[in-house]
Amino acid sequence: MKKFFASIPVKISLSILGIETLLLALMGYYYTHKFCEEIDRNLRNKISMPAVLLSQQDLNVNTVINIDSFAKLLQEKIHDVFIVQPNGMIYDSAHPERLNSYYERYLDKHEREQFQKVNQYFSEQQIISHRHKKKNFISLLSPLKKGNHLIGVLYIKLDGDVIADRKDEIITFFFIGSILTIFLTSLFEVLLLHYLFVPRINKTRAALSLVEQGNLSVRIPHADSQDQLGSLMRHVNRIIAATERNTHLLKMVNEAGASFVTADSLEKLSELINREVSNLQSYVAKTAYLAPQSQERKNHVLSPAPDPDQGFQLPSLDSSSDEEKREGDEEKFLFSLLTMANCAFFRLRSWQKTREAEKKYRTFFSSAVEGIFSYSIDGVLQVANPSLAKMMGYQSPRSMIDQFEREKSLLFGSEEEQKNLLKRITEQEQIQDVEIRPQRADGFRFWASLTAHIKRDQAGEPVAIEGRIANIEERKRREKIEYDYLTAKAANQAKSEMLGELEVKNRELEKTLAELHDTQLRMIQAERMAAIGMTASGVAHDLNNILAGVVNYAELILYQLPEKSPLKVSAQSILESGKRATDVVADLLTLTRGTAHNRIPVQLNSIITEYLASAEFQYLSEQHPHIDITPSLAPDLFPVLGVPVYLHKMIMNLVTNSFEAIEARGDRGEVNIFTENMVISPAEDLSSRDAGEYVVVKIMDNGAGIVQSDLHHIYEPFFTKKALGRSGTGLGLTMVQNAVMEHNGTIEVDSNAQGTTFTLCLPAAMEGKPDVLDNKNHEENKLIKGSGTILVVDDNPTIREITQSILIESGYTVYLAQSGEEAVQFCQGQEVDLILLDMLMPPGMNGRQTFAAIRKIHPQQKALLVSGYSEDAEVQKALAAGCSGFLKKPYSMSQLSRLLKQVITNKG
Repeated sequence: MKKFFASIPVKISLSILGIETLLLALMGYYYTHKFCEEIDRNLRNKISMPAVLLSQQDLNVNTVINIDSFAKLLQEKIHDVFIVQPNGMIYDSAHPERLNSYYERYLDKHEREQFQKVNQYFSEQQIISHRHKKKNFISLLSPLKKGNHLIGVLYIKLDGDVIADRKDEIITFFFIGSILTIFLTSLFEVLLLHYLFVPRINKTRAALSLVEQGNLSVRIPHADSQDQLGSLMRHVNRIIAATERNTHLLKMVNEAGASFVTADSLEKLSELINREVSNLQSYVAKTAYLAPQSQERKNHVLSPAPDPDQGFQLPSLDSSSDEEKREGDEEKFLFSLLTMANCAFFRLRSWQKTREAEKKYRTFFSSAVEGIFSYSIDGVLQVANPSLAKMMGYQSPRSMIDQFEREKSLLFGSEEEQKNLLKRITEQEQIQDVEIRPQRADGFRFWASLTAHIKRDQAGEPVAIEGRIANIEERKRREKIEYDYLTAKAANQAKSEMLGELEVKNRELEKTLAELHDTQLRMIQAERMAAIGMTASGVAHDLNNILAGVVNYAELILYQLPEKSPLKVSAQSILESGKRATDVVADLLTLTRGTAHNRIPVQLNSIITEYLASAEFQYLSEQHPHIDITPSLAPDLFPVLGVPVYLHKMIMNLVTNSFEAIEARGDRGEVNIFTENMVISPAEDLSSRDAGEYVVVKIMDNGAGIVQSDLHHIYEPFFTKKALGRSGTGLGLTMVQNAVMEHNGTIEVDSNAQGTTFTLCLPAAMEGKPDVLDNKNHEENKLIKGSGTILVVDDNPTIREITQSILIESGYTVYLAQSGEEAVQFCQGQEVDLILLDMLMPPGMNGRQTFAAIRKIHPQQKALLVSGYSEDAEVQKALAAGCSGFLKKPYSMSQLSRLLKQVITNKG
């Protein structure tokens, strides 16, 4: 079977068979698909025609509902037929019991699933194929129309097995026809290919089999056909003829090479090469018809002549180009013959040179300065030169070898040293410049350098250890002198380096102690600031509660007094005094760091511009008319993330200090304000700042400067050189430093007799839009009217009373509670629109806890937090839990009424 499929005609036929099968399969699939589509289209037209004829009244209804006559008309097997009214009721049927029944009762499951609803889709014809009880069916719903008016629907159910049988017959016909076509075509192709190719292929194979057995005289017969196979047969004949000729030439070359090996002199070798070249030329001329190139080249082949340095050469070929040298077959074999002759020539030359080298080696061995030896692998000294014998204290090499053999003397030192050294040489194959201490004949041991290697036989087995020994006594003596010198030098250098390192360590220790002292001072200062901050926070809270009554009562009196009342001036003075006290309390709160504030992107240029345009700066300028201020603001300044009120106070305090410093000098002066951007890359080494973008603000004056001894105290609370209470509170620079630190910035001061410069460096906020400050005054004494119910919860009775008065004046219904517990109890029985909730009400619940408890009762309850403290973490938690806002005491009537109106009317 394998032989059959290996046949070339069979392979060609199988390839064609595969292609034909694929093409016929594609054609069969295409045409059977087309015939099936044509059958379906004819069937669809046939079963659609009765509905058209009924609509045109060209067909009697009785003919349709009679299944037998209708089947003869359509020439199809019909299972069921009836006419349906537009409402889905059967109008006419071959079965009278179905009349006036709903048509879906007589449809099978597949028809009900696939047919669309009658009352929605009777306007379209529907045909489906389905299978029911192992039979195929084709069902039709076709509308009956009179004009554009639907008058009914015709239902027909045909036997689908008959249609399927028609399709199967077509497919079977195409399948059988394709098989017969493929079989007959393939049989014809196999017979034709066998007749055309197989006999000639067998002849070629038989001839090549004889060649394989060594018969090079055979040729393929009848190779005169002009097709590709005939050309191949002729080409094989030429290859066989060329192989026969080249084989004979190769045999001649091999025989010549064997004769060259027997030559023992250059004269004998020259005689042999001339004879063999002549024989080779004769054969080439005799067989020139087999290789035309050789006929062209034979006149160029000359007899070789010996050359003392380069061996034998062919002058005619040597003068030709490389391409010409290799064109003819005779030249190739001549080169092979010449190569073997030269091998014999160089063998003879090498033998002569070896004899000369042996003579030179003996001279070198005897006259060498170093000792040369050969040791057997079992430890017997075999060879030694005169230098080694003299080095070891013997008269001659022979006497040394005899003495070593008699007394079992050791060349490489003690028995243990020699054993280890021989093992090392055996494992490493060779060693170089290994220091040893051999023993002389008189018992003296000296330093020597050993270089040795393993000598192996042709089988790779070690047979001896060969090497050389050099006396290094003088070198060792010089090395010892140099070693002693370097040791003393290294000791002195190490001593100097140790002293230097100790000095460096001492300086580092002094620096560390100084840093530790500074750290302790900063920790003491931080603890002091924390204690002051806690005290200031408590005092500010109490003062804010007191000031709330002062400010709010003054506002309420001003609101209720007639426009021309003489008491209005007094009430206004009380209000302004309360606001000034509020500003002092705000400065006290800056001593408390870590309180939470809403930070927004702020443009410092806007802060500075706003301050320079404010009434307070105008008042400061009027008090110091001899002082000029010059702002130099960068146009593309980065924004910072900060609290605008703190940044405003920071600029105000530094500018005020600069004015007072110039005033103390008693001369005209100038204050400069600079802003600029600063970018620090990661490669820059700035220990005080991390890499990033910063905004730098510099406030410079040419005032009297700060005394150097005071520079370490200027940020301490209440430290001032001014008259306390008259021109300063001692909190200005403390507030500035705390504000800078709250913004994660740094502050630096440089002061001398020519003036003072404060440099503020704040991190830039590269994301977000800077806040644009609004200069409009929203603190006007204007009451915003509203309506609703408000519960005021505060432990301070004064605050409760004044808040109640303001709220009643604003139009609200007010309820009061003095603690969180009382507020929760109130809310259990009543719901209000808003709760005004104090943040701290010791010792009970605070504002956040009260809000959380009320939210459990009324989940949508709105609340507004108030406190004398800043907006701390507890306030932030309450706001996150859903509290509507935060109001800091003391607040104005307009602030309170506006915020209440906003919260109550907000439906969110």
